[in-house]
Amino acid sequence: MPLVLGHDQSVADWAARQLGNRNIPPGCTAWGVIDKTGQLKGALLFHSFYRHGNMEIAMVGDVVRKDLLRQAARYVFGQLGCTRVTARTARRNAHILKMLPRAGFEFEGTNKRWYGPEKGDDALVYALFPDRAKRWL
Repeated sequence: MPLVLGHDQSVADWAARQLGNRNIPPGCTAWGVIDKTGQLKGALLFHSFYRHGNMEIAMVGDVVRKDLLRQAARYVFGQLGCTRVTARTARRNAHILKMLPRAGFEFEGTNKRWYGPEKGDDALVYALFPDRAKRWL
């Protein structure tokens, strides 16, 4: 599936709608994943870049693909020079919870009730470092 680049706001708006109109951090870089018909099927959002080199990443929809992870790692570690990437996912998101460690992300901890009032709304926090992302670079 091809990527849509350079349309950050429209891709971020699509992602917000998919997430029940949650606020997407302003000024994020948003990559859209489109299908053969040109319809958005997923988004990869890069946001909250901190001066010490951390970039947060959010995945919405159909984005869990090796080629996209490879491009994302090259972008954050190669092009931007980040020292780490942080990903959060809901405790109930079994698919992403299996994918993150396979992609080299390390579990760091839990943000309790990050997404809402229930235990299932806890955010599990993972980090990816350049040395763990070598296969993607």
